[in-house]
Amino acid sequence: MASRSPIRRCSTTPTASRFGSSPFVDRFPYELSGSFCGDETYIRVKGRWHYLFFLFDAVKKIVLSYRVSPNRDTLSAIKAINDVLRKLPSLPDDLSFVVDGNPIDRLAQHFFAQHGISFDVRQVIGLTNEDPVSEEFRPLKQIIERFNRTLKATTSQPMGLAPRKARCPFYQAG
Repeated sequence: MASRSPIRRCSTTPTASRFGSSPFVDRFPYELSGSFCGDETYIRVKGRWHYLFFLFDAVKKIVLSYRVSPNRDTLSAIKAINDVLRKLPSLPDDLSFVVDGNPIDRLAQHFFAQHGISFDVRQVIGLTNEDPVSEEFRPLKQIIERFNRTLKATTSQPMGLAPRKARCPFYQAG
C-alpha cells in the first residue's frame, strides 16, 4: 500500500481544512525572521486561470500570505503584503520584501507609503545576477521559486484546485 503524504490527507477535506485550520494558521504567533520574499504564480481553480500571490518567511519556511485572485493586479499584492504586516508585532525599521521584477510590488509599496508604512522592495530581476541587488538577494528568491515549483507539482491537472480535487489548502470558494 502506498504511503500517504500530508498533502493528500488534506485533499479529503478541503472545506474543513479551509475553515478549520486557516484561522489557526493565520493567527498563530510565529516568531518571524524578517527575511520575507514573495512571488505570484498562475494556477487553475475550477478550470479557470487565477493568480496565487504568496509571501514567505525564507528563514523559518512559513507561508505568511496566500491570496488567490482572478487578476494579477496591485490590489492583490497590497492584500498579500497586508497579511504579512498584520502578523508582525511591530514594524521593524529595516523591513523589506524580496520579489521579482513585477511592477505591482512597487505600486503596493507606494500605497503603503501613502498610509505611513515604509518598507523596502528588493527586486531580483532575471535569471542572472546582473545587478548588486539580484546578486545579494537571489538566494531568498530561489527559495520561493522552489516553493512555487513544489506547489505547481502538487496541484491536480487539468482542472486545478476544486472541492474534490484539491491537494492543498489553496482553494477559493465561488
